[in-house]
Amino acid sequence: MNRAAPTPRDRTLALYRKTGRDLPFADVVHDVSPGASDDALAEIIEADGRYRIERGLEVTLERYLDAIPDLRDRLVSLDAALDVTLRALSGSRRAHGQAVESLVERYPDLETEIREAAALNGAIWSTTGLRDAFVRQPTKSLPGEFGPSTGGGRRRYELRELLGVGASGQVYLAVDRLLSERDHEALVAIKVLAVRSTEEMTRFRLTDEATKARRVTHPNVVRILDRGVSTDNEDYIVAEYVEEGDLGEWLERQDRPIAAREAVRLVRDVARGMHAAHTAGLVHCDLKPGNILLTSDGVPKITDFGIAMRLGESEEFPRRYQTDAPIGNLAFISPEQYRLDAGAFTTASDVYALGGILYLLLTDRLPNGDTAADIARTHDAVTGRRTPPSLDVGQRRIDPDLAAICRRALEPDPSRRHDSAAALADDLDAWLRHEPIRWAKPSLYRLLRLWTKRHPSVAAGSVIIAVTIAAGGMVARHFARQAGVAIEEYSALRGSAIDNAQVLFARAATQSATSRLLSQVWVSHFMLSGIGLDDPLAAETLFNAQVLVLERLVERENAAGRGHHLDPLNHKFLLAFWRLGQGRIDEAMTLLDEITPRFKAILPPDDTRLDDLEALAACVAVQRAVRTPGFDPAVDPSLGEAIRALIDLEDRYRRFDHRSPLHLAVLEALASGYGPGGLNDPERERVVNLHRDLLRQEHQVEHLDLRTALQSAAR
Repeated sequence: MNRAAPTPRDRTLALYRKTGRDLPFADVVHDVSPGASDDALAEIIEADGRYRIERGLEVTLERYLDAIPDLRDRLVSLDAALDVTLRALSGSRRAHGQAVESLVERYPDLETEIREAAALNGAIWSTTGLRDAFVRQPTKSLPGEFGPSTGGGRRRYELRELLGVGASGQVYLAVDRLLSERDHEALVAIKVLAVRSTEEMTRFRLTDEATKARRVTHPNVVRILDRGVSTDNEDYIVAEYVEEGDLGEWLERQDRPIAAREAVRLVRDVARGMHAAHTAGLVHCDLKPGNILLTSDGVPKITDFGIAMRLGESEEFPRRYQTDAPIGNLAFISPEQYRLDAGAFTTASDVYALGGILYLLLTDRLPNGDTAADIARTHDAVTGRRTPPSLDVGQRRIDPDLAAICRRALEPDPSRRHDSAAALADDLDAWLRHEPIRWAKPSLYRLLRLWTKRHPSVAAGSVIIAVTIAAGGMVARHFARQAGVAIEEYSALRGSAIDNAQVLFARAATQSATSRLLSQVWVSHFMLSGIGLDDPLAAETLFNAQVLVLERLVERENAAGRGHHLDPLNHKFLLAFWRLGQGRIDEAMTLLDEITPRFKAILPPDDTRLDDLEALAACVAVQRAVRTPGFDPAVDPSLGEAIRALIDLEDRYRRFDHRSPLHLAVLEALASGYGPGGLNDPERERVVNLHRDLLRQEHQVEHLDLRTALQSAAR
């Protein structure tokens, strides 16, 4: 596995991870890239500012001006410093006006540069490529009469409030007198278009928004109610009023990270609405948080089909707007739409934008970069990004399956994305239900974890059965009623439960039904994860009993002539992994030698399970080498080869399968392989610290899983 050379941004974040403390910026530059170019220095500043913002550390322009004496003359780096400073002052990813004025007051000599940085920051959130078609117009007096006459000098609509002003016009909250009742006002949103009278094509396209949007009927798409021309010859569109504002405004109001399940539900619903639009023959081309409105119940609704294309009109899109600039929202625009590639404006572009919105909700990062320069680099046809962005950013850990779904939607190659918005929504639904994402080729361990999440009462029931055997019916019934309380409530019963769990395993080992054995493997793993983690002897006892059950399952599958099928091969892989955990190195290697050629004959070359096989084989090789008396790495290079393979594999696990048991095994093998012919000194401290952190996180997560299961069983 070849890894690309780390960028200045990567090296900056690696330095902070290594030191774990606040550093003067001059020291950061010296350690990362002394004598850095303007572009490299801008990356270092961006990474430094991002790291400090995420951890609540102060970000000031002085930090960068004091450390870089010629920063005022380095325009790219200065823009990066101004951008992170404005974001820190604004408390969000967007540069707010108050922050701009505050910085201008402090640095009047940099006023032009500050306002340009703020304008660039705002530009990536707005729709580009269309601004020349519009004119500024004065806002209307409020309250005011608007629309067709209803007699008696009154108009159908009474304008109440200016909701927003954009490049394409103004949006007002209004009362529809025709549909209102005496005790209930019918509120609507009216978009008054700002179009030059000479721009007939643009005028047609924007008023055509109403016609296009009315083709879509879906609870996650804003309904268009009417369209018309005012007495002042202004085109307008009337839509349902959605009361809570847009998703971007909602995000700005949040004082906490967005929960993953909340983010997934939002994007799933938007994807359903987007699929309805695609089915009606429309491509939105401008999906962004500002074009997703929220009801008071939190239901998202897609709005603003102003630049939407009918399917099959992709080739006409750039010519229709007579521009070679990107058309759409830069923050979430797909690579092909950014470059105006032939045939670029398809449903795949909307899928990319949906993935970008999910990425923002999960990471608080923009998928294409934070600046226009970042986005240009990301989408460059020759040197741009070839793989989706990682979600392993900041301190938050994203579930591997969810990360895989998001990354698939953000594939630079449209053909590698989800086939449709509905397919993306289906994957998100499956994730919410703890079902495996089949195209992600989940490991057996992953399938096990998902099974326990889907069947928490069964998993918790095995614990309660063990306690019943140990403590009698009265205590067990009391325990079951109290199962939703903290771990301490049942810790006193843990010893008896562990003793009697072995009874359950012994019974399972005599079962002839493969399905029952497999179920017992799942349940036993869940029990092992949740009980006795702080008691090494108890954990070892349960683990050994669990291995016996899996061995029985493998024997049954071999006897039935199914040993070469994929599921039994997965079971053998898990058995090899567990035997490694028991220190049965030779038996683990023998099993791997058996299953590796069979896996390679079944799986495609890019299947991640082949990486898992390589990782496990390398772990076994390291453990065998370090346990062989008199092993000489100068004579036998196998240890060094295995270590090099594990270093590359560990990088993948850290990015895509964080906190998996195999990741832990890789780290353990690396730590064991320290010394001559093995791991070098600079890597050892990082490996040991990461292993310790992962163990602590795993302990916390497994206890949380068990508590959730017990609460479900109690209900």
